Amino acid sequence: MADVLDEARVKDLQELLPGAYYGMVWLGLANAAYTSEWKHNVESMTEDLKCAIQDPQFMPLLPQPGNVGKKDAPTLAGSWSLDWGPAIASDWSNLVYIASYRSGPSQTGAPLFFVVGIRGTDTSTGGKGLLDQIDQDLRSFTTHPWSDYLNDGVKIGWIEKEKVGPPPTRRSGQAAIAGNVATGTIQGFNKIAGLSGRFHRDGDLQKQACPVVEALEELMGEANVPIIVTGHSLGGCQTQVMTSYLAWQFPDQKVIGHPFAPSTAGDADFAKQAAFSTGCFWWNSLDFVPCGYGPLSDYLPGAEGGYKFKLAIAWAIGNFWTRYDWPDTDPAEAGPPLPAKDVLEIALGLGGRDVEKLDFERPVLGGMADMKLNGKLPSFQTMRAFLIAEGQKNPDLKSSLNQLLWQHFPPNYRLLLWDDYSSEMVYFDYETYDPRKHQL
Repeated sequence: MADVLDEARVKDLQELLPGAYYGMVWLGLANAAYTSEWKHNVESMTEDLKCAIQDPQFMPLLPQPGNVGKKDAPTLAGSWSLDWGPAIASDWSNLVYIASYRSGPSQTGAPLFFVVGIRGTDTSTGGKGLLDQIDQDLRSFTTHPWSDYLNDGVKIGWIEKEKVGPPPTRRSGQAAIAGNVATGTIQGFNKIAGLSGRFHRDGDLQKQACPVVEALEELMGEANVPIIVTGHSLGGCQTQVMTSYLAWQFPDQKVIGHPFAPSTAGDADFAKQAAFSTGCFWWNSLDFVPCGYGPLSDYLPGAEGGYKFKLAIAWAIGNFWTRYDWPDTDPAEAGPPLPAKDVLEIALGLGGRDVEKLDFERPVLGGMADMKLNGKLPSFQTMRAFLIAEGQKNPDLKSSLNQLLWQHFPPNYRLLLWDDYSSEMVYFDYETYDPRKHQL
């Protein structure tokens, strides 16, 4: 049953947006960014994303405040709305959209908050594609000042330098945000920030396509409400820089980041900024992607002296996932090693010292809540169901590549969120929309 919204109820809701309470909601919206990524057709992907976000069968109505630990919480009156986008890169690698939760039915009424959803990883490439992206991250040993990029753009490249940026802006004045951001992250963000998308609400259909910051400015004219930024994997990395960018562009708005399974975007000075004083950083302790530039102390407190590099990856290469046992084996059987372990060891040996010097830090340094998820190996039954849903007909349950996918992808994060934080959050039963399976 939907609750009638009043001013007090809206205030209660908005006070819960930064914390863990709606964590599964933000994961559901990050997951929606993957909708039909394999189609490579903007019009079709847009219609599918509308289904994924606006149909309560896939994105249920928002649970009411005050229902911690409940799986069948009563819902708030209103509806989800895809307001703008998706704006999609020409090579299909990146996507961004703006959604909102509105006070009326069928995408009507005032917005209670906006959501900027980002996709930065092409999961349709499977495990090999994910490995390639990890390898690229490990080989990105340069950073650039974030404010330099925002104000004037930066030149990137070893021989032929290419100017990247600045991104679109809606206000005058120079950015004065401390810190440096990884070169690859800046390149990815520059692409996302410049993508143009179209509006979808009835009164906005005739408006010109525009970048995300201009779209938000237009939409914010309806109401002064919080902006949630969410994404998974490289989308989670981009969530960090998008949160910083939007906090600079909309200084009077509350901008709240909820990155999932992210690699680390910038250095310690960047991580300390005020934009990261709110929100949650969600990471699985057995997911290799957040290890890339993560500190060893997050995984092995007090044991940094025993490793050549004080990077989480140094520990992960030797312990993922052989340190852990499959739950279905008797006698106990260790999990698989990391795929391409020898290649990763070489990459770490060549560049580990350079990465250490860059002083990468997670935004928890600025106050974002550190939402560690205690990873574990899945049962074979769970693994089989996951891999079949991913399209594998005869899955190898003990494969290293498949374990990489399981530990990193949203289905596992969804289970871990509830396992570890049900005492702080409400359950949100979203479903992935797949037009190959669902006939609407």
